Amino acid sequence: MYKSNSIRKRILAAAAAGILLLSLPMSGCNKENNDESSVPQSSKDTKFGDNIVAQSKSYKISFPLMQYLYNSLYYRFLDSYGSYYFDTSKSLSEQYVDADNTQSWHDYFVEMSKNYIQQTIVFAEAGNEAGTKITDENLAAINTQFDKMEEEATEKGLSLDEYIKKNYGDGVTREEIEKLMKMSYLAQNYANDLYDSFSYTDEQLEKYYSENKNQFSYADYMSYSFSYSTINDEGTSMVIDEEKKTESKEYADALANCKTSEDFEEYIKKYLKANPSLVSMTTASAEASVTEEDFNQAVDNQAQSAYSEFVPYSDSSDVLQWVFEDGRKEGDTTVIDTGAGYVAVLILKPAYRDEAITRDIRHILVAINENPAEGEEKVTDAQAKEKAEQIYREWLAGDATEETFAELAAKYSDDPGSASNGGLYEDVREGTMVQPFNDWMFDSSRQGGDHDVVKTDFGYHVMYFVKTGKEAWKSSVDQALREQSRSEKYEDLSKKYTVEIDDTALNDMEIIVPETETEENSESTESSE
Repeated sequence: MYKSNSIRKRILAAAAAGILLLSLPMSGCNKENNDESSVPQSSKDTKFGDNIVAQSKSYKISFPLMQYLYNSLYYRFLDSYGSYYFDTSKSLSEQYVDADNTQSWHDYFVEMSKNYIQQTIVFAEAGNEAGTKITDENLAAINTQFDKMEEEATEKGLSLDEYIKKNYGDGVTREEIEKLMKMSYLAQNYANDLYDSFSYTDEQLEKYYSENKNQFSYADYMSYSFSYSTINDEGTSMVIDEEKKTESKEYADALANCKTSEDFEEYIKKYLKANPSLVSMTTASAEASVTEEDFNQAVDNQAQSAYSEFVPYSDSSDVLQWVFEDGRKEGDTTVIDTGAGYVAVLILKPAYRDEAITRDIRHILVAINENPAEGEEKVTDAQAKEKAEQIYREWLAGDATEETFAELAAKYSDDPGSASNGGLYEDVREGTMVQPFNDWMFDSSRQGGDHDVVKTDFGYHVMYFVKTGKEAWKSSVDQALREQSRSEKYEDLSKKYTVEIDDTALNDMEIIVPETETEENSESTESSE
């Protein structure tokens, strides 16, 4: 994995339109902070006075609450991406998002916090005027989060108020956090209603697709690279072997003359057999002798890896830019110089759209956890099954509707990706879920309202089939158009519901790292040396 521009763009996009729809974590550090001096205090001078750093007609956000939000978004980022992009032991102000050092990671999280609060307040103001309500499901989710925080506090011998103060500083209270959560849910509910309000004709979907084909298309092709570079002895730079470069070009040109998948694959096999040092013998141990059968199987495996199917477009790949060019047809070949080698490419199926029919599903996961980490509860297969069946019975004993199922999903589900949305997964394409889950929802006899309990490697799923959807490409285009329409509506709303933000005060926010966490990290480092 590497930090390409496209990866950075996808991450930075979270600081723009999509951040509102993320569920805001209730706790940041999840560990007791015994270092009072490291916790930001509430005595903050701001241009609005009274410690306020953001305000609109109906809402005022204090510096401690923004500090809490900043930390929550930071830890949410770590949950999603880990610490690959920056060193958590160093200041975020001294580490940069981009290679040009134009934006620090501190600036990035400040921008995320600012955009989150800006969008949330605007949509909440609009929701108030439109009569949007906070649902019982929302309130249940908030209470569940506070229950979890209470449990953590009790484990540390603290009251909830003491726990919040130690982790987030003076000025952050349950009431303040609850206010932020309710405002976020109100905003999200309004944004979801707005999203659902848009509709498009088939002609509009076709038009948008034709204007943005690469965004919604896939292609099948074969490729094989002939390298002409090595790394120097110091491992610091790439060295070009000019003689090998000429030879690699000849091989690549010869492979590009193969116009069928069979010929392309056969050439690769012959090339590998003539150059056995390039064959990866992953199945043979260092001590075991490699048999001819082992070698031939390894060659076949490497040749098979030349196939690439259902690949989306990417502007960061020279190969994919060529593959997705207009007019490309089956059997087309080319040779591309990557700067480190020549890649021969064969088109198997030029750019096409995904015609597969999608389906919508709700589920409640009761996870099996046979080997819990420290602080986690052990859940055996039998326990998970019993709880899932209990939840199933509870639903059947009530109204047994999709709405009541969604309420139970928000209350019980161990799937963080869908619980806050009532267990809902929309526009699911066949083959994207684990096998038993996939097999149940894509059963040819499946009808809206069907329900059951299904076991997978994750645990037991209480299932509720919502409906058969539309073609996958239509779903993707429809979603893109809805996002575009909502963004355009947001621009109008942001002019109507103005939000003032003290940018100078926001720059003073910082990540709270409990002293206990620092000590644990230090001990871990020492033990690994």
